[in-house]
Amino acid sequence: MIFDIGVLMIAFALVAKGGGMFVDSSVQIASTLRVPRLIIGGTLVSLATTIPELVVSVTASYFGDSGI
Repeated sequence: MIFDIGVLMIAFALVAKGGGMFVDSSVQIASTLRVPRLIIGGTLVSLATTIPELVVSVTASYFGDSGI
């Protein structure tokens, strides 16, 4: 149980750090392209958060498993 809690805490820290890096990179891309941050937030960030669901759906469809 202690091991599981440790793994959970490490995973949470990695997700938090990765999310921060993603946001910082998105802001940098917006600055470099001279595009409003709202546009980057509405496209790049939303696309990146949707890709995992798309991959799962396409993979399930490919293997003929229509249920989630």
